[in-house]
Amino acid sequence: MRPIIIVLVLLAFGVATLTAVLFSRVLSRRPEPAQVAAVAPPPADTAEIIVAAHDLKTGDVLKAGDVRYVSWPAAALDARYVRREKDRDAMEGLVGAIARRPLFAGEPMTPEAVFRRNEAGVMAGILSPGMRAVSIPVTATSGVAGFVLPNDRVDILLNQDIHAATGQVDDHPGRGNLLRFATEAILSDVRVVAVDEKLSKPDAAANLAGKTVTVEVSAKDAETLVLAGRMGELVLALRSMTSDSAAAARGYIGDVAASSALKAALRPDIIPSAARGTVRVDRGGAVTTQNFAF
Repeated sequence: MRPIIIVLVLLAFGVATLTAVLFSRVLSRRPEPAQVAAVAPPPADTAEIIVAAHDLKTGDVLKAGDVRYVSWPAAALDARYVRREKDRDAMEGLVGAIARRPLFAGEPMTPEAVFRRNEAGVMAGILSPGMRAVSIPVTATSGVAGFVLPNDRVDILLNQDIHAATGQVDDHPGRGNLLRFATEAILSDVRVVAVDEKLSKPDAAANLAGKTVTVEVSAKDAETLVLAGRMGELVLALRSMTSDSAAAARGYIGDVAASSALKAALRPDIIPSAARGTVRVDRGGAVTTQNFAF
């Protein structure tokens, strides 16, 4: 091969190599796509408050693990909430306090939700301000088979023998709505605070049979309740959780009003016409009509 041809081949090879190197460098210098930084939303305005770490029962003594701090939206803060910024030792201050009422997990703590044993006894501590606690005896029937539980609401009925109390009821036994027995609602929408010595329902129990039920009443209603207990039998009527909390109008029902049969026996003049019959009697051509009640 001629030397000139060899030189040309080598020159062409060198040019091709240089071109490839330069092209590679150009490609490597292409600008990378710009990275768009994620913009974090501005931090919400919050405050740290103390909440119940889990469900607490009435009368539970608070321990360190029963409460915790959480961030709470400032817009939803209540002035009663226990906040870290106002009291750095608030968490320690709650240890040893007693729950005045049931507290649910995550519920904000307030000074009114707890009390201390040196401030009052357990029962006095869970009563609402100005209220009294009165215990009444119950049986399986008068206590709704044990389904009346602490923090339920009840009406209290008085069932009494009026004849035994007064010796008479009316001038005539057939008059009025009452012959001997009567029942009336003496108190309405009353809060139950304890069954026997228990301030809350056992976790696994649907009912809580007891011999006494302690209710929360006003001072005047306490007098009424104690007196009614001497007059006759007290019966509890359990209220629905969704029932109207307004007090029912005071009234009573007597045995005559409750029983149509008793009313008919005492007052023949009000026997329904369907219970009457007519008989025609023919005595030697003299026809007469007689009415009979069945």
